[in-house]
Amino acid sequence: MKRILVLIALSTVLSSCGPRKPPSYGKIPDFHLKATDGGPAAYLDNKDLLGAPWIASFIFTSCQGPCPVITARLSRMQKDLAGKASLVSFTVDPDTDTPEILAAYARKFGAEKGLWRFATGDKASLQNLISKGFKLAAVENEGAAPATRVTHSTKVVLVDASGFIRRYYDCENPSLSNEILKDLQTLRGN
Repeated sequence: MKRILVLIALSTVLSSCGPRKPPSYGKIPDFHLKATDGGPAAYLDNKDLLGAPWIASFIFTSCQGPCPVITARLSRMQKDLAGKASLVSFTVDPDTDTPEILAAYARKFGAEKGLWRFATGDKASLQNLISKGFKLAAVENEGAAPATRVTHSTKVVLVDASGFIRRYYDCENPSLSNEILKDLQTLRGN
């Protein structure tokens, strides 16, 4: 009995040492979308993102609310993320956001080529990916003006090198960049 108690105490002490990896919230399902980093569109699959962590965001280009704020915050983080994680912004309005429109949006926010991609595809695939894959909301407001066409989550999502969701972040959090960088360091085991 004493031996069991000592082992339990020891495992508790060891498990509390050092930073813990963020919990897993499920694996991102397969997807095949068109994406741009400001240049010509190419196909992007979830398999293309395996091997390194990445940050997902959800925007639409005609939004005049939180989307430009989210995109601007991520734009400011690019230099800190280089070599640690890539960025993928998924449109929630694929009827409007063609690869060409997303390319212009990417250029407007200074997306680094090879680091940050903006993805679009057919509406059903994107809706499924967002709601079932990322477990976030995106609801089309039929008949609404383009700037309010979609109501959606403003969460930013950390996906690990194996394609598992590790954390959801509030994009309005002033320490967003620090939290992401800390979690990336933990995922790498440093």
